[in-house]
Amino acid sequence: MEIHTKFKEFIDYLNSLQLKDRDLYEQYAMMKNATKVLDERVKELQGMIADVMLDLGVDKQEFDYGTFSIATRKTYRYSQALEQRENQLNEELENDKQKERESGVATCEEKKGLLFRS
Repeated sequence: MEIHTKFKEFIDYLNSLQLKDRDLYEQYAMMKNATKVLDERVKELQGMIADVMLDLGVDKQEFDYGTFSIATRKTYRYSQALEQRENQLNEELENDKQKERESGVATCEEKKGLLFRS
């Protein structure tokens, strides 16, 4: 069964939970909480799949529903002197930004958006 069919079945299942009859706010809260659970599970599966692929010694596995690849990401650790310089420059930059905000040189745009906490 292709992934799109499975996803449609999942959406149909969610719709079958009578969410349409619920309050708009409650629908949002339920879906947001469901998303948290799904995201946590995806993170778990991601680690498990990466472990399996590394144990198998493969960098790529292809399936009808998609391709899984092991990606390599470089991270650098710099000298303490360079990190101190970076911190000093960032602090100076933040001070300059604050001065521009206070003097009115900096422009500000406010955007409204929804915030939800459960």
